[in-house]
Amino acid sequence: LKELKKAIPLFGAWYTFVGARVVDGKWRWVTDNKEVDFGSWHKNIDPATNTFLTVSGRKWRAVSEKEKSGIFLCEWDKKQFPQRNDQLAAGKKLPLEVMRFSCQGKTFILLKNQNLWYSVQRICQLLGGRIACLDSEELRREAVKQLAEYSKYRILLGGYAKYDKWFWLSGKEITEKLQTEKSFLVPSLNRNFVTLYNGKLYNSQYSALLLCELPDSVFSSRLR
Repeated sequence: LKELKKAIPLFGAWYTFVGARVVDGKWRWVTDNKEVDFGSWHKNIDPATNTFLTVSGRKWRAVSEKEKSGIFLCEWDKKQFPQRNDQLAAGKKLPLEVMRFSCQGKTFILLKNQNLWYSVQRICQLLGGRIACLDSEELRREAVKQLAEYSKYRILLGGYAKYDKWFWLSGKEITEKLQTEKSFLVPSLNRNFVTLYNGKLYNSQYSALLLCELPDSVFSSRLR
């Protein structure tokens, strides 16, 4: 824990999810089932009655499934890391995957995800892609068509605000006026990102799904 805090300054600054679960009323690590038996817990928190284990400040905090965080900690050993995308390259369904489709030499994967935009961007990068950029009329029409079944959900896209303007991760400016949500918790564009909702682009702070975009080369190069 001390080494991680030195290496990752944000670790524990926000709730940081880690890989433990409750077994027989005690928190145990998912890797070896050993009890989490070091460090201290936040007061007035019953660790066995909550769903996820997080690091908060310098202490453990058990939180319910309703809690949100911008950070979670991912772990591989040296052998696992080069093989992390084998399941994706083999065309197998990913955890949390809802559906996928192909367009313009890219594969788009819809995932269940409510993490903050910055965390989601890193997830997509680990998969070899990015949050989807619907930066052309043709691509957007195809995406709206393919995602029609999920049009009632806010789908996070690769658009962000900068200096009162909106841009795709591809660098193209979003010139059309985004639909605005009825209310925001924080009146700042720093927390706002582009979502696809009912076939239109929205200025949102929340989403239920994520659209990840991967070039076809991610699949072909891994299977050679």
